[in-house]
Amino acid sequence: MGLPEPYQSQFEAKTQEFEGRTNYLYADSRGNPTCGIGHMVPSGDAAIALPFSGGNPAEDWHAVKIATVGRVAAFYAHLTTSRLPDDAINVLFAQDCDAAFSQIRSFLPSFDALPPTVQCAIADMSFNLGSGKLHADYFGPHSKFGPAIARGDWQTAAAECIRKGIPAARNAYTQALIMSAASGGAIS
Repeated sequence: MGLPEPYQSQFEAKTQEFEGRTNYLYADSRGNPTCGIGHMVPSGDAAIALPFSGGNPAEDWHAVKIATVGRVAAFYAHLTTSRLPDDAINVLFAQDCDAAFSQIRSFLPSFDALPPTVQCAIADMSFNLGSGKLHADYFGPHSKFGPAIARGDWQTAAAECIRKGIPAARNAYTQALIMSAASGGAIS
């Protein structure tokens, strides 16, 4: 179970906008081989397990892993020959979303009671960072974000949701989602 509508659809559209959609492996901002809509591929074996067509996914994974980091996804297309069909991208994205929501709920049992825009912001952070990093860095013992969420202090939570190494527009979007909870939760 994800978010209530229309928030789930908005989350999916914005995630695709921020993460992009590629049918080949590329290096994300941290150098992790990734495909589809932000689907991190941890190893050559994991690449082989995906339903790529053509080429050699393990060789593609290795070529991307050793390539220059910090390029746009299109830069990596010429390094790869395997392609992921659209339906497989959709299935992977749905699975990744389900996993993200399940993992969030495992460390934040009150997630479903939060305003939907705050749920959407936390889901975006989880999809971007990974739920382990979200949990450790934003809900851990030294975090100001988690306690602010718990007490409904949306201004502090919005100030503390900033992530390093991502576009300013994504941080601004997440902040706006959290701040919208203070005014009734309109989403844009």
